[in-house]
Amino acid sequence: MPFWERAHERGLLRRHVMSLETVSVDVPEAALAAYEAALSSTCAASGFFRDHRTGVWRVEGVKFVATNRHS
Repeated sequence: MPFWERAHERGLLRRHVMSLETVSVDVPEAALAAYEAALSSTCAASGFFRDHRTGVWRVEGVKFVATNRHS
């Protein structure tokens, strides 16, 4: 029996699909630290991008969608 069949029988090949949501906001540089802290504490990943023409920062975060489902 191939490895993948044995692994499947033992429950090792489970697929877990998780929904993601994104949040983004444009902020002035003076507010960047506060938004960075907020997104870093709630998001799985975050990024910060500066518009060099205007000086405004785009703050983006990606997080798992909260569910009320009980396992």
